[in-house]
Amino acid sequence: MIETPASSRDEPNLTVISSLLSLTSLTTSSLLLCVLVLVLVLVILTVDRRNSVTPVEDGVTLLPGPRGALATVKVLLGMTKRASRYMFERTKTYGKVFGIGDGPDSYVIIMDYASLEEAFVTKADLCSDRGGLIRTMLESVLPERGSIFNNGTAWNEVRGFVAKTVKNPDFGATTISRCVSETIPTLCSELDALVDGPFDPKRTYQCFCVDVFHRIAFGIGISYENCTVKKFIDNLDTVVAQTLDPSTLLLTRPSLINSFLFRGYRSKLRSSSSYVKTRAEEVLAKLDAPEQSSSLIALFVKYIEGIRSSGKASYSEPDDGWVIVYNMFFAATDTIHEVLLWLTLFIATRPDIQLRMRKEIDTVMNSGGSESLYDQRSRLPVVRSIILEVLRMRPVAPMGVPHVVSDTGSIDGYSIPKGSQIFSNIWGMHNDPDIWKDPSAFNPDRFLSNTGVLDEVKAKLVIPFSIGPRSCPGEQVARRIIFQTLVSLISRYRISLPAGRPTPQLVNEERSFTMSPERFKVIFSRIQADPVQLKDLEIPTTE
Repeated sequence: MIETPASSRDEPNLTVISSLLSLTSLTTSSLLLCVLVLVLVLVILTVDRRNSVTPVEDGVTLLPGPRGALATVKVLLGMTKRASRYMFERTKTYGKVFGIGDGPDSYVIIMDYASLEEAFVTKADLCSDRGGLIRTMLESVLPERGSIFNNGTAWNEVRGFVAKTVKNPDFGATTISRCVSETIPTLCSELDALVDGPFDPKRTYQCFCVDVFHRIAFGIGISYENCTVKKFIDNLDTVVAQTLDPSTLLLTRPSLINSFLFRGYRSKLRSSSSYVKTRAEEVLAKLDAPEQSSSLIALFVKYIEGIRSSGKASYSEPDDGWVIVYNMFFAATDTIHEVLLWLTLFIATRPDIQLRMRKEIDTVMNSGGSESLYDQRSRLPVVRSIILEVLRMRPVAPMGVPHVVSDTGSIDGYSIPKGSQIFSNIWGMHNDPDIWKDPSAFNPDRFLSNTGVLDEVKAKLVIPFSIGPRSCPGEQVARRIIFQTLVSLISRYRISLPAGRPTPQLVNEERSFTMSPERFKVIFSRIQADPVQLKDLEIPTTE
């Protein structure tokens, strides 16, 4: 339950209002329907003014925050654009832990490191369920088996597979690093064809990220020009955008997902998931092929067969690996390419930072040694500080992925109702002036000591992938892709903004629950005739 302002209670059914508002956001082409919905909402909200106050139960500490239809809808509508910034402003009124709404349909907003650790780490068993609209939307087409959005026994099974693969450091140092290294030359070849001319890097980065995950999942890469691949990328981009659209996520009821309103969404989801399932079936047809034996699809078969051979039952079937793979494409490819876009945009405005990175990389490369640069990243504090600063300012999921409370409990001394959805305002924590000096300024040096050593304590405060057992399963993949790609690009190109064009606004984002920069053009120029060889950036091979 949540603390009640004096003007709210006995409110009209929030579900009705949410459903009506969702129709508005999803059918904006119909002016008549929009007008009708707005009139109905205004009538309901007018009735809400007559509500009275319900007594608070004795001995219960209630969350501060807005209640009643009028206050709640106002806040939810405010979240539909730049949700993290809007919620940041609400903390000035309610504090860094507050709630929106009441009962199982309520939302809990956390913008405090200690409270988030309590919820997602200390009380992970209570606050780590998945559910809500994201799961409902994806499962309108996808099966439950194999999903990273499952709970209970099904989730523990998937979690075990994730721990053995994409979260396993050995898997990262071999399969993931190899796949990234194999893909970077293709990326550079694409960029070489665009050298010295302004271009929009979004599509190139999208293809690159899909290529990396394609190799990890299926053991083979893609062609950037393949029409089927292009369609998959477009459909996946639409699915991610619509699933994480706050107007949908906050104001739509699950009962609407299978209605005609989401017909287009389900079509895109069905098409993009069909692509992944088809590629997985191709792998299953030739599991003994050397290039595919270490793919996620092949490894999932071995994992499930291993469970069954030990005499235990498995929730998933051996061929359900494609569902995990689709979840990872959904969660990672869109967000990682957005980080690369932000990195490109920020460093394009700072040639001095590019020079510092390049000198640092050259120094480490010229010092010899058999380790990859990623394994020597402790010797690259400037590169790491720049990545950290971009992830601080533009976290991949600024409001995190909602956690569902499995039973009534408490966080930071406040009662949290069963069924509540917890949102972590990661952007807010990354931009909290109580923690960060001048947080809106792009200043990678904030992570460096006076002697140029990375401040590991500050680095741990950057949590773009969340924390706890439900943190992003693809974090290791993302960190390797971001690091290896940035090092390769800085070693090969000078990045700048086109002269005579308006400078892109670094504070603008096109989305709310992910942070995508507005479209921009950039220039890549080769820095020398014989740059750092791409092969030198790969991991060493062992005989």
